[in-house]
Amino acid sequence: MNILHVRYAVEVDKTRSISKAAENLHIGQPNLSRAIKDLEESLGIVIFKRTSKGILPTAAGETFIAHARRIVAQIDEVEALYRREEARAHFSISAPRADYLARAFAAFVARMDKDACPQLRYRETDAAGALENVLQDEDHMGILRYAQDQASQVEALLKEKGLKSQTLGTFLPQLLFAPAHPLAQKQRVFLADLAPFIEVVYAEASPFSRARHARQGLGSTRGVCVYDRATRLALLKQLPGAYTWDAPMCAEALTEQGIVSRPLAEDALQYRDVLIYKKGYRMRALDKAFLALVEEHRP
Repeated sequence: MNILHVRYAVEVDKTRSISKAAENLHIGQPNLSRAIKDLEESLGIVIFKRTSKGILPTAAGETFIAHARRIVAQIDEVEALYRREEARAHFSISAPRADYLARAFAAFVARMDKDACPQLRYRETDAAGALENVLQDEDHMGILRYAQDQASQVEALLKEKGLKSQTLGTFLPQLLFAPAHPLAQKQRVFLADLAPFIEVVYAEASPFSRARHARQGLGSTRGVCVYDRATRLALLKQLPGAYTWDAPMCAEALTEQGIVSRPLAEDALQYRDVLIYKKGYRMRALDKAFLALVEEHRP
């Protein structure tokens, strides 16, 4: 039994007219007549009969229509429930520890309609964590950060996992220091300059990890692992000779955090931030609003 045909039958009974029901349902009369005929054949009864007063239900049809109304009412109730959930909304994303993304999310929350009571979750993690959270439906979306030379492997993995993606932006990593750091006084910093100093990295696999530079025989061989941006910032300010890598930060953010940034003087790997989500996921108004702010805050 086709549930849509059940709804059609209820509308025909309500209007007592095939033409009026077809108009209300926005379908052609022949299609509606065919649907009612299919429904009758599937049930083995005649639901309607033509009379001088219009289309009326048969005795068997009256019994069926009574049940059909209850079925349609229950379906409408379920649909209304999920429409309310959609209106209340739910937003969740896993993202790298990036200043511009955090600022975009803060602006996103600030603009939120407080009466709508949306459920919002912003989780900072590495690329592996973001991938897992999306695959396990822990978050609707994720943002992966990876080096350009890893693009083919990442794209193959996303295809294998049934995930869609869109690039949010590409960038060259910047070096971050406290203003008192010796290298903060230089306008051109080379990888060889970093050797005597201590690199602060996130404990999870980071695209800017010292391991990558160590494999290339470049950069520092000493480092401190942290799990959050607040600790990293504190180490930059308090640990003599500390530095870290990050995406470009806006002047306002640098001033607020009391740090300076310098580009690498040599050719550097380009990095990419990519949004991922499951195939079939329908972007909601909240998602689109957040992504618009990401574009606005992207350096």
